[in-house]
Amino acid sequence: MYRKKNSRGIIKGIIYAIALLLQVALIVTVFVINNLTAKRAGVMRHVYTKRLQYEQGIFTQVNLTKHNIILIALCILFAVLLFYAIKRRQKIFTGIQIAIGIMMSLLTIIVINSKYFIDILAYPYFIIAFELALLIQTIIIIIVILQVYQYNKRY
Repeated sequence: MYRKKNSRGIIKGIIYAIALLLQVALIVTVFVINNLTAKRAGVMRHVYTKRLQYEQGIFTQVNLTKHNIILIALCILFAVLLFYAIKRRQKIFTGIQIAIGIMMSLLTIIVINSKYFIDILAYPYFIIAFELALLIQTIIIIIVILQVYQYNKRY
């Protein structure tokens, strides 16, 4: 059966598409910045200076350990939500968004702990980009869950 989408559904689809584009743009931009550090001296100097500032400020070892703990807790929370969504036979969109949230949190953990990313000059930018993408995904998951909750409350 085919249902027509109302204007509210179209707006939701556009908002989800914009959020997806923002997430992809954040991650692609960091890879471009990393690529430019090898080609442009000014970019390399700026990224190097900012890396030193970030490593002495918000990305100290203690803070990165806190980031890891929060990310692991978020991953566990998303896994529980996914299990609950599957058990309650929620819409497939809900399960997909939660699964993307799990993948994003795992990717962020990998970015923080992987030697490959640690050795890259733009390491702090990778952390920032992946955490912002995860934040956007978390907001999407919250919105989707609130919609499901309101729908279930109505019926």
